[in-house]
Amino acid sequence: MNLLNVCLMMKFKFIDFKRYLEEIECETLASDVLASTTFSSLGLDSMDMIEVFFRIEQDYHISIPLNIIGENDTIQQFIDKLNSLNNGAENEA
Repeated sequence: MNLLNVCLMMKFKFIDFKRYLEEIECETLASDVLASTTFSSLGLDSMDMIEVFFRIEQDYHISIPLNIIGENDTIQQFIDKLNSLNNGAENEA
């Protein structure tokens, strides 16, 4: 099994998202963030979101559509959508 297949099998979790928030030094403390937290309440600017998306894409070897946040306001909705993208990529592999 190659590295790409291993990455595709990994599920993105809430704790992973919190780690990315810590890495970009989000103004909302990662310890205060819940799965039901909305992106608008995080206080992230567009460059912060691009940084988070870029890191996720690099770590999980996926491409995140630009409209994913517009469709999913909460972190959990984003995670669910991201994992469905990941599952779609896994099925193609």
